[in-house]
Amino acid sequence: MQQTGKIVAAVLILFMVSACASSKKNRHTIEAKDPGAVDYEMEMSRVFENNFVAEGFVVQKGTVELRGTPIEGEFSFNAKVNSEGDMVLSVRGPLGIELARFLTVGNEVCLIERLGRTVYLGNKDEVMRKYGLPEDFTSIIFGDTPDTRADKFAIDNEGKIILDYGNELYHRTITICPEVSKICSQSIISTDPEAMIEIGFSEFRENKDKKYPGEITIEEKKKLFLVRLKIEQLELGYAHPIEFIVPAYRREVL
Repeated sequence: MQQTGKIVAAVLILFMVSACASSKKNRHTIEAKDPGAVDYEMEMSRVFENNFVAEGFVVQKGTVELRGTPIEGEFSFNAKVNSEGDMVLSVRGPLGIELARFLTVGNEVCLIERLGRTVYLGNKDEVMRKYGLPEDFTSIIFGDTPDTRADKFAIDNEGKIILDYGNELYHRTITICPEVSKICSQSIISTDPEAMIEIGFSEFRENKDKKYPGEITIEEKKKLFLVRLKIEQLELGYAHPIEFIVPAYRREVL
C-alpha cells in the first residue's frame, strides 16, 4: 500500500468492519441482576433512546488524528451512513484534496487510494472474520448501546453501569454514564487475531433529541496506535442509497 493509504489505514480498518454492521432495531431485553441498585430498566431505556446509528447519519465536518501509525498527523473527514448500514467515508488532506475514500455497500467493501491510483477490494464477511470484531462495529465506533443481551452487568461505586459481552472471538466491556445516558467507554479484547482496543467517548452533543459523542478516541493497546475522531458537525437521519462506484485504478485484494 502506498503512503497515502497508510495515512488512513489505522482508522479505515476500524470503519471497514464497522460499515458491515447490521442496523436493524431490536427489542432490548437485558435483565438487571440487582434491581435494587438502580432503576435499571428506566436508565437503560434512556440509553437506548439515544441510539442513532440505525437511522443513518451524516458527518458533514470532522477531523481524524493519527498517532503511532506509519504517517502521523491530523486530517479532515466526512461520512455518510444510511439506514441500511452502507457507508461512504472521505479523508482529506491540505487544501481539501481527497487522499482516500472508503465505501461499503451490502457485502462489498472498497478502499480507494487517490494519489497511488489504487483500489483495494474485499468482502465484508471475510474482513470481519479476519479481524475478529463484533458485527455491530458501526454502533461500537459511534457509541450506541448493543441490541443483544449482556452476559452480566454491575454497578460500580460511581453509579456507572458496566455491561459484559463475549463469545469465542472477543470479550467486550461497556461502561455507561447515567448522567449523559450514553456509553462513555468500552474495551474489546479479541483472541483471533489478538488485539485490545479501548474506545472512549466524550463531549456529548445533541441532534434531534438524541445524543452523540463529539470526540471519540480509539486506542490499540498491543500495537500502540491512537486514533482520535472529532465530530464538529453531524446530522441524524439518512436513508438515501449509497452507490458502489469504483474508479478504473489498479486493483488489489483488501
